[in-house]
Amino acid sequence: MEAEVAAVLRWLALEGNHRWLVIFDNVDQDVRSSREDSQAFDIVSFLPPADHGSVLITTRLPSLRGMGKSTEVGSLKLDQAQELLSHHSNLHPSSHDMTNLIQRLGYLPFALVQAGTYMHKTKTGCSKYLDLYEASWTQLAAETPRLGDYENGSIQTTWMISYERVRQGNLTAGKLLQLWGYLDHQDVWYELFLRGCDGSQEEYGWLQELAGSEIVFKRVMESFLAYSLIESHGDRESYSMHPVVHDWCTETISYGQVDLMLAALRIVGTAAPGYSEAEYWLLQQRLLPHADRCVRQIDDLEALHQLESDEASIALHSVGFLFADQGKQAEAEKMYRRALDGYEKTWGTEHTSTLDTISNLGNLYRNQGKMAEAEEMYMRALKGKEKAWGAEHTSTLDTVNNLGVLYFVQGKIAEAEEMYMRALKGYEKA
Repeated sequence: MEAEVAAVLRWLALEGNHRWLVIFDNVDQDVRSSREDSQAFDIVSFLPPADHGSVLITTRLPSLRGMGKSTEVGSLKLDQAQELLSHHSNLHPSSHDMTNLIQRLGYLPFALVQAGTYMHKTKTGCSKYLDLYEASWTQLAAETPRLGDYENGSIQTTWMISYERVRQGNLTAGKLLQLWGYLDHQDVWYELFLRGCDGSQEEYGWLQELAGSEIVFKRVMESFLAYSLIESHGDRESYSMHPVVHDWCTETISYGQVDLMLAALRIVGTAAPGYSEAEYWLLQQRLLPHADRCVRQIDDLEALHQLESDEASIALHSVGFLFADQGKQAEAEKMYRRALDGYEKTWGTEHTSTLDTISNLGNLYRNQGKMAEAEEMYMRALKGKEKAWGAEHTSTLDTVNNLGVLYFVQGKIAEAEEMYMRALKGYEKA
C-alpha cells in the first residue's frame, strides 16, 4: 500500500498537473495534538510534495489550523438544520416540533443526522424523539443506527475516545470533564474554582491543584480544546461545552459520581458572594445557571441521602441564599429545607447554623406572603438563639427585628412596636 500511496503523491506533484483536489475528511488523530497516542499520524507525510493543486482537510483538531488557510465551521442556521433533519427523517421541515428538537440538539449536524436516521428507521416524530432524548439518553444512543460513512460509527464513540486520550495525558483534565457534567454547560472560568475551592476539599487533591494555579487550569482547558470538546470565549476568559457534548458527559463519564455531584454543589455554594463584595449581584447572576444545574442533579432522591454531611448542608444553605437573592423563591425554599434537614441530623435543632437557616426560611416565607409560616420560623429561631446566645446577642436582636417587620407588614402595629423597641434597646446596649 505504501508504494501505491507514494506513486499517487508523485503523480500529483508532476509539473503541469495542477487541476486536482485531495480531501482528508474527519482527521481526528494527529501527532501535533497527542504525541502519546500510538494511533496518531503526521498528516504532512500524506501531502503531495508540490506547490500546486488543492488540499482540503476537515478536522476537529485546532492544532491543524496553521497548515494553511483555515475556516471555522460554525453552527448551522435554522433553515439549514431543518433541511438536514428533514432529509434524514423524511419529515416536513417546518414543524414547530422540529424546531424545538433542533434547538435542544444545539444545531449540531451530526446529532441531527443521528436523530433523523433513528426517526426514519423507527417512524418516530420529533416530539416523541425529544421525549426519549430527555428521558432515556443512554438507551436512545445505543439504539441509534451506526452511520457507515463515519469512522467511529457515532459521535458518542468519538467523544469517548477523546476523553480517554485526555485522561491518559492528564488525570486532572479527566476528572474535571466528569465534574463538568454536574455544572452548567456554559461559562466555566478559572475564578469559579479559585473561589469555590476554599481548602476544605482536601479529598479532591486534583481540584485543589486546578484551583491553585491558573496555568494548570489553562493547560487543562487546552487539552479539551485540542479535541474540540469545548469552546473558548476570550471576551470573558471563559469556556463552554456544546449541550449535546454535555449531555454525553452527564450520561456516561459523570453518571453516578455522587462525590462529584457534591463537589459541584460545594464549588457553587462556596463561590457565592456576600453583600460586602462590589457588584456582588453580577457574580450571583453568573453562578445561577450552575446552581440550577446542581438543583436538577440532586433532585434524584435516590442519591439525596448521600449528600447528608456538614459540607453538603453548608453548600445547600449557600445555594439557597443565592436563589433567594435572585428571586427564585421555590428553589431557595427547596435548598433551605434540605440544608435544615442536614443540619438537624448532623448538629441538632439548636445549633447556630440550624437557627440561621430557620431565620432565612422565615425571611423567604415573609417575602412570599406566607405570614403564618414566617412567624413560626422566626419564633423558633428566636427561642433557639436566646438559649444559645442570650437575649441581647446581635443575632438574637436581628430575629427580633425581623419579627417587628413581619408584624408591621401584617398591620399588627402594637406587636411591631414592641419588637422594634426591644431590638433598639438591645442594639444600643450592644
